[in-house]
Amino acid sequence: MQLTLLEPPGCEPINLQEAKLFLRVETDADDRLIQHLVKVGRNIVEEFTESALIMQTWRVDFLVQPRTYEPYLSRSTSGKQDHFLLPRLPFVSFVGPLKILKANKESILKVYQVNEGTIVLDCPLPADHTLRVDFKCGYGEAAADVPEVFRQAVLKLVAESYENRTGPSAIGKNIADILRPYCNRRLV
Repeated sequence: MQLTLLEPPGCEPINLQEAKLFLRVETDADDRLIQHLVKVGRNIVEEFTESALIMQTWRVDFLVQPRTYEPYLSRSTSGKQDHFLLPRLPFVSFVGPLKILKANKESILKVYQVNEGTIVLDCPLPADHTLRVDFKCGYGEAAADVPEVFRQAVLKLVAESYENRTGPSAIGKNIADILRPYCNRRLV
């Protein structure tokens, strides 16, 4: 699976003033640093939860290979259906048609179902074919659309990084415990 960001979010879930208030910073000297930490914090929360906090457009290429494990692909026990889990949720809409790629040929997929971010094909995709999907995901266009639990996680990451003067590299246990119920599950 290859995931490519086509259109980044138009804003961050926390604006500069909110972050400075949370950090109790009154000067403008660290504004650029704080804005950077908010962006990095959002990216870490999104990676950990496999979510998009603010509306974004992504492209995912699912390459079907025989006898390999792919956490975003599940075959039904009857072998008559393929289930592809979109790697970023909440799913909003497709951007253009779903495509099947093989070598230099491209065809449009016309028959499929979508159920909460899972694409279901009624017939399995042959090996060495790629399903290409361009899609929009996110809680909304504005910071106010983002659930408060995610906003608090970003703020806590920003505070830890600002205090230690290091960029956040991972989510600590406390933040992980808060976010774990919101993590998207892979197909097994």
